[in-house]
Amino acid sequence: MGTDRATVVIDKAPMQVHDAHVHFGWWNPAPGETANRYYSAEQTFRFLREQGVESFYFSVSSAQDPSWPHAKLLDEYQAMLSLAPTKAYPFYWLTDERFATISKLDTLLSADIPWRGLKLHNEESDWLGHPERLWRVMAFARERGLAVQFHTGGNRSDAGRYREVCKAFPEVHIDLAHGRPVQEALEVARECPNVFIDLSFMDEEGMAVCAREPSLSGRLLFGSDVPAFYDYLDTSPDEAYQARIREVMTVFGTQASEVLTRNARSFLQIDTK
Repeated sequence: MGTDRATVVIDKAPMQVHDAHVHFGWWNPAPGETANRYYSAEQTFRFLREQGVESFYFSVSSAQDPSWPHAKLLDEYQAMLSLAPTKAYPFYWLTDERFATISKLDTLLSADIPWRGLKLHNEESDWLGHPERLWRVMAFARERGLAVQFHTGGNRSDAGRYREVCKAFPEVHIDLAHGRPVQEALEVARECPNVFIDLSFMDEEGMAVCAREPSLSGRLLFGSDVPAFYDYLDTSPDEAYQARIREVMTVFGTQASEVLTRNARSFLQIDTK
């Protein structure tokens, strides 16, 4: 899937890449098809390594299938951690169906896995329509020191709808993934210093808007949404990923290293070197 790249180079200075938006496991059918697809930990890790990605946050999309056993879900997380034990940071993909075990979430989040966050997708599970559930999840995240990644964009997931929860839990670092619509995401981030925005699927115009917003300094995260982005390509995944890195470098200029790597350290308080 491409040549091995250890770093991305900007003006002869090596720069590492952290991807803040990765998932694998069972995923939606390809355009025009009906059967779901499976992306393994090995396949996903190999692709990221070939692109020069040094570290990444990941979740397991198999969680969307309520019939997928929880034990198998944990096995998938462990598979990725066995490949990249110090470079992969797991986010538990929490759904309505699995919310039934919220009173036992400490057990659900196996102690054998170094959890760093929760992923909530409001198009899939209507968290915003049931604030009592969302508040319980956020309180748990606060107690456990977990970050939260919210999908934004869609019929019921626009970024502005998350303003209240972001303000209510200032101790929790929150990623408004995709930052859609961008102006709403910016408004929430201006009000809430705990809010970060990952740039997966954001177009160049939206990134330029973010680059001009001084209050977002240190809070923009490079993300790809591998493997979802495979469905929207007119070139190979390798070429598209590298083009995306170059686009970030062009738009953010001297701030590109913050977006590509450094801000990830602030989000989870980790060392991505």
